[in-house]
Amino acid sequence: MADVEALVAALTLEEKVALTAGEGMFSLVGVDRLGIPQVNVTDGPSGARGIGLPGEDLAPSTCLPCGSAVGATWDPALAEALGALVGREARERGCRGLLAPTVNLHRHPLAGRNFECYSEDPLLSGRLAAGYVRGVQGKGVFATVKHFVANEAEFERMTISSDVDERALRELYLVPFELAVKEGGALGIMTSYNRLDGHWLTEQRGLLVDLLRDEWGFEGLVMTDWFAMADTETSLRSGLDLEMPGPGRALGDGLVDAVRDGRVPESDLDAAVARLLGGLDRIGALDEPTPPVAPTPPTEADRTLLRRAAADGFRVEILAGDDLDGEVVAEEHLDELNRLHLDLAAAAALAEATSGGAGGGIDGDGAAPPEPRVTALRITGIVVPAETGRFELVLSGVGTARVYLDDALVLDGVTDPPPAGGTGFFGLARQDTSTEVELTAGAPVAVRVEYFDEGNVMSGVRVGFRTTEEAV
Repeated sequence: MADVEALVAALTLEEKVALTAGEGMFSLVGVDRLGIPQVNVTDGPSGARGIGLPGEDLAPSTCLPCGSAVGATWDPALAEALGALVGREARERGCRGLLAPTVNLHRHPLAGRNFECYSEDPLLSGRLAAGYVRGVQGKGVFATVKHFVANEAEFERMTISSDVDERALRELYLVPFELAVKEGGALGIMTSYNRLDGHWLTEQRGLLVDLLRDEWGFEGLVMTDWFAMADTETSLRSGLDLEMPGPGRALGDGLVDAVRDGRVPESDLDAAVARLLGGLDRIGALDEPTPPVAPTPPTEADRTLLRRAAADGFRVEILAGDDLDGEVVAEEHLDELNRLHLDLAAAAALAEATSGGAGGGIDGDGAAPPEPRVTALRITGIVVPAETGRFELVLSGVGTARVYLDDALVLDGVTDPPPAGGTGFFGLARQDTSTEVELTAGAPVAVRVEYFDEGNVMSGVRVGFRTTEEAV
């Protein structure tokens, strides 16, 4: 075990502030001078992806049943075994932190990440999370319980405020986190994008210090979700320890002047660094180098565990009446898949939607494209308005783009790119740009989007029409 207090005392101010923000997308800052290693983290909870984003050339990982399937098992011991499997694979990929489990509650069937969460029951969710955390951390990987707190929907999650009274907060939304901390010993908590009762989670000392640390006895580190809102002066004083990813926008180097000017007490900085290093020390990450190794394929025991988890997640009780004839009819519903064609290597059309609809998106990984990454993209389609009127055409993306309607240029984000600082694409997007257009009900409009990548860690473009009330 390292002497964390001595390490903090030996750090310079510049080194301490550097530790409060990530080094990169999935890495923390190291201090070679004092033997503090760079620590990597990986996404979860259904598998340890490794240090990279989806679509990058990463070693295959074991895919666990999703959170909802694990929830249907009602089996904390099984969750612990699954956590141990993921923890082992995280270590093999050079990671000592896992960004999981997700313990938000199922509150609406359309919530975009319900699959990742365990259930609508706070007690069940908490007991499963505690088991999962024990399994992960038993392999020397800290678990990061997310998203703290009241992030039960994806709609406008980076700006919305969840207004929850004290009783509902404590009896429902906080319970899974409390059990993960008290029964699982979680060493990581990730704050959510949303606000709670009008205030950003990264600025709520009552939750991050008074409740989480003082009342529950949490001894680990608190980090932001990726590109979540943080404030240079308020967040650190409120109990936030780490801004992710790096380089920091609010913490990190930006703290130097705030500490020197007295706007942030250096004692608060020391406490945050001590919590970060203390959490890493508890899993042995300060003493053991963690280079990636050749991942081991799943063993027969692993496969047996996965089959058991998948089967137990399909438990169904059927109440049959006298008129049940026992006949089972299976149909294949492949229409949606048959509409898509994806072949980046051939530089052909990425997708075709033949039936129209109210919108959609395409995500795809090219099969051995001739270039290291796609640098330009042309998207064409037809929009048939349902009503006549003026609509706002909105463009958002990581990179630059132009939008044409019936071959007329209506939005040019290439010649005069909008400034950075948008909220889309995990905070990597440029700010939205828009223009008003007149559309006629039933009259087809040809849409063409020309997109140009700028070499960011993520690429993406989003184009849509909207009225005051709804999108077309």
